[in-house]
Amino acid sequence: MPAINFTVRGSGFSLVFIHGFCEDHSVWNHLQETLSKSYKVYCIDLPGFGESPLPKLPFSLVDISEQVFTWAQTQDINQAAIIGHSLGGYVALEIAKSHPEFVKSLGLINSTAFADDEEGKAKRDKALDFLEKFSMEKFIAPFTPSLFNLKRKEDHKEAIAKATALAMKTTKEAAKAYTLAMRNRPDNFELWKNLNCPTLYIGGLVDHRIPVEKAEAHIEERTDVDGYLMREVGHMAMLEEPTETIQIIKDFLSKL
Repeated sequence: MPAINFTVRGSGFSLVFIHGFCEDHSVWNHLQETLSKSYKVYCIDLPGFGESPLPKLPFSLVDISEQVFTWAQTQDINQAAIIGHSLGGYVALEIAKSHPEFVKSLGLINSTAFADDEEGKAKRDKALDFLEKFSMEKFIAPFTPSLFNLKRKEDHKEAIAKATALAMKTTKEAAKAYTLAMRNRPDNFELWKNLNCPTLYIGGLVDHRIPVEKAEAHIEERTDVDGYLMREVGHMAMLEEPTETIQIIKDFLSKL
């Protein structure tokens, strides 16, 4: 089994999508179908998710970023536009930190360059404690719906069901290892502010995972950024507003 499972479609400049926590490459299927008409689009399974095996424990997000970069080298990807959702954004930032020449542009979707604050770390600890005591089913059942705009729960009924079914495939071992790695990740906001490449930030005004003021800071404190805060979007922009998200990404990439 390969260290990084992936799908690839299209030809042209390389575009790499990195999924979030308890997801896999398939969360990008609709974006890959559209964007592969103009780019060579790679969608990966992070180690421990989908068909990619879990690395030796414990690991950091720096370790994961190096695995992704090594995979890119095996695919002869010399430079790429990287877009990450949530956890995927954390990994993308680590790649940009260690291999800036590799990153042609960087996009964050419902993600943050800030480290967890004390409240955030406490929530990770609570999640770890819950995972020790209960099943993945009990963990995922309330977790996945909470990522969406709850006021539009009925509108996103199908997307929530698909995201929940996908998340249920995550092993408890992977969920615990990544929760710990996310809890301990470094603060990369200064890196974000000073990245020497075009950047994209897509956030949601009703994202309960990332406070609005922190999302706004990613846009306000950079000069070279295409920034969007979607009014009715929670933590899953690419599933809650897929058409708008695709258009935003297309517009961003067209400038490169």
